[in-house]
Amino acid sequence: MRPRIQAEKGEEMGGGEIVRMKGQRTAAVVVGVKMDAASHQLLTWALVKVAAAGDRVVALHVLPSPAAPAEALDASAGFPSTLSLVKAFEAMLSVYDGLCSLKQIDLELKIARGSSVPKVLVREFISHGATKLVLGVAKSSHAIGCSSRSVAKYCAKKLPRDCSVFAVRNGKALFKREASPAQTLTVGKEEVETKKIKPSSPRSSMSLLSLGDFSSQDKPGWPLLRSALLSQSAMRSIEHSEHKPTSSIVESQVPKELVHLQEKYGTVCRLFSYEDVVCITSEFSPKNLIGKGGSSHVYKGSSSDGQEWALKVLKSSDHHAMEEFTSEIEIVTAMKHKNIVSLVGFCFENNQLILVYDFSSRGSLEDNLHGLDSNKNAIGWAERYKVAVGVAGALDYLHSDGDPPSVIHRDVKSSNILLSDDFEPQLSDFGLAMWASTSAAPRVCNDVAGTFGYLAPEYFMHGKVNEKTDIYAFGVVLLELISGRKPVDTGAKGQESLVMWAMPILQGGKLEELVDPCLGTSFVESELERMALAAFLCISRSPHSRPRMELVLKLLKADDEAVRWARQVANAPEKVDDLDDEAILQHNNLQAHIDLALQDIDDVSSSINSIEPLTNMSMEEYLEGRWSRSSSLN
Repeated sequence: MRPRIQAEKGEEMGGGEIVRMKGQRTAAVVVGVKMDAASHQLLTWALVKVAAAGDRVVALHVLPSPAAPAEALDASAGFPSTLSLVKAFEAMLSVYDGLCSLKQIDLELKIARGSSVPKVLVREFISHGATKLVLGVAKSSHAIGCSSRSVAKYCAKKLPRDCSVFAVRNGKALFKREASPAQTLTVGKEEVETKKIKPSSPRSSMSLLSLGDFSSQDKPGWPLLRSALLSQSAMRSIEHSEHKPTSSIVESQVPKELVHLQEKYGTVCRLFSYEDVVCITSEFSPKNLIGKGGSSHVYKGSSSDGQEWALKVLKSSDHHAMEEFTSEIEIVTAMKHKNIVSLVGFCFENNQLILVYDFSSRGSLEDNLHGLDSNKNAIGWAERYKVAVGVAGALDYLHSDGDPPSVIHRDVKSSNILLSDDFEPQLSDFGLAMWASTSAAPRVCNDVAGTFGYLAPEYFMHGKVNEKTDIYAFGVVLLELISGRKPVDTGAKGQESLVMWAMPILQGGKLEELVDPCLGTSFVESELERMALAAFLCISRSPHSRPRMELVLKLLKADDEAVRWARQVANAPEKVDDLDDEAILQHNNLQAHIDLALQDIDDVSSSINSIEPLTNMSMEEYLEGRWSRSSSLN
């Protein structure tokens, strides 16, 4: 389950570009804050006195841009690191969890950077579509949390008349401009660098988005690469929300897509009412929240007769929600395989999109491999091998031509593999799945979606996707099963790629070094060899060199011919002819582009103004650049 971000070009400012988030609900109230007690009091006043039920409140913190005069900086704070800001604001805003939940308020923090605080305030206020601005007042300060009344007056002058502006000190409004009928507004350009952070609260989440000063000139490959890197930023996001769906007061008209779903699948699946869902989940009780990702939350539900379900609630703020909802229903209902999750029903009342599945008692493979020690100790070698064969069977079924047509899952990972009591795996989460193309050529996607750590190189770099995209991800899952390691593991050496760690061992043939220490010697050597061979072939640098899932399944099931073939391929010297153009990563300075996107937000002050002549990059260089600063989101 992954967050999904799409960006569009905004107005060019200061030679760079402003990237605006699409599909977000507009804000109602913007509150200027900094890290002090006065801002704490100011935000409390705004939440109690100004914000109404259902409002979105943006706590805005402005940092001076690097080009700002030295006297504009807080001498004691300087430029705090992104991590320290995140932690400090998270702690500060966590005290509002109860209040936000009670008033059904979405509380969000945004950190913006600019050379002029008043101009940044105006700019951010308009970009959020806000209607109310609340600022603090102090005798003298350069930080927005203690703004002078002159800043509030400046904002009142520049903002539309249908917006309210408050300047507050110690709970008293010293300046107030009430809203009146709207008028046209033109705002000058302002150079701004933004970092968007959503704090931990029942109605909020936390994510990071960094921007560089990229060249606006169109370059070959760069638009898609930047789209991929923006998607990767989404994958680095850290979810802390206790999402609780709320019913709208007035139900909107049911979209045509949903009417079609009801007519077509109403006899195949159960159509749940919103009242049913509320009852099943005990009014979406936090104790029933069992999973959360970038685009959905999963609740455990129980019926009156004791039947247990898993309810996937898509975030209404995600503009991909309707597309994912309809696609998942259409694809999952067409799939009939014991190792593919079955859809029980769905609900689309009260502006909610909810999918209901059977509950898997043991949770996900990720939980069992990387979760509590008690879970990890419970999944022995026999269970791991059973999971490998089961998931291979599910993917072979998805990729097989016929009726239904073949499907590309696009998000194969351990957190999307659910386990029953007897460790029978079920492949789940088809929100990103697509029907495969009938042509031999791969499809090209403009947006790269999935989970960093499982993305095939040709998909990440060029947006090319076909069945081999799933096969690469399955190879990573096999390495997880064998080693017990995460796709990207953080240890004493920093963040390390599972693929990069395992490849020398696979090539050297000392397969015992791959085995999870928790297993000791409790594994079957012949099965270890077959799993390792399958993993080695699946993570091949060239998509054409990866075997079809049918052959991988035969290999795991100990088919003699498949085993002999796999051994020959694994022991054969690598030939240049085996590489195709998709496997050759073409930018000499591509690692610079990747590193820019993956490095810490604080370091994104450099710009890329040109693309040098193209040369080849090895898979090892690509992986090192790709993984050196990455993290995964499940």
